Amino acid sequence: MSFLAISASKSPYLAHAQEWLKAHFHDAGTILIIPDAVPKSYRLKALAKELEDCGVGDAVAMAGASLARVLADKEVSADIMASATEAYAADNEAFFKGIGIDCVSAHRLNDPVRALYNGAFGGIYIGGGSIVDLTENLQASGLFNEIKERALEGMPVAGASAAVHLISPEATATTVEQPYDGRELPELEGMGLIQSQFVVHADPENMGGKRAFATAYFEKGGVNPVIVLPENGALVIPVTEAEKYGELAAHISILGEDGVEVVSPGNHIQAQKGQMSPLFSPPAP
Repeated sequence: MSFLAISASKSPYLAHAQEWLKAHFHDAGTILIIPDAVPKSYRLKALAKELEDCGVGDAVAMAGASLARVLADKEVSADIMASATEAYAADNEAFFKGIGIDCVSAHRLNDPVRALYNGAFGGIYIGGGSIVDLTENLQASGLFNEIKERALEGMPVAGASAAVHLISPEATATTVEQPYDGRELPELEGMGLIQSQFVVHADPENMGGKRAFATAYFEKGGVNPVIVLPENGALVIPVTEAEKYGELAAHISILGEDGVEVVSPGNHIQAQKGQMSPLFSPPAP
């Protein structure tokens, strides 16, 4: 199995990653789309539409000002999130079908966990957005463990932006996100498919601009190296139960024109470019 970790899913949607995704899922058949992260832009559009339907004048401005308050109201939030999820899932489905990959969004299935378990899908794509909502929703639905099991058994999985954090030991430890509903950022465990944290959306011209998130992680006692992944970059990471750290390091492929930075707990920075480059040294005994 390999996990395709993509930094960026912005407009035009995943355009830079089309060939990577086609290669990654080339013999997967139908893939399962996970839309649970729902980017903020989709939530704002759904809220603005709701406000327009209620006769509010400047619905877009009102939506931006009140998103956190609305999402904190669980009863109101449910309708907004259902609309936003549908729009996000539809865009993902249209994208993948447009590049010749058959797909179905998990939210359209009565029991996506059973469907995955029974072999209905040959691959999984996890959309970006909120790593907090993504992790919590997958844990609540049972998909968190099912996706992890399928990944370890060899199924190709890809994730964009916030979804990259999902394969780390600590899902929220190095995210730049603040929860959309205004609460404090919770500490959530990731799948631990690779013993490294990630910082995504780094500026290729100034990779150090995001390095502070790695430094803050170490200052709080973090022990895993942090991969700083540039905007429009990607990694192909092999994942098996037997190879989680030093053994798989030499097999990680770096995609895109820019390299990555790896910041170790001692704040050592190792820049990497090109294909099949070793990223880590095994941890000290």
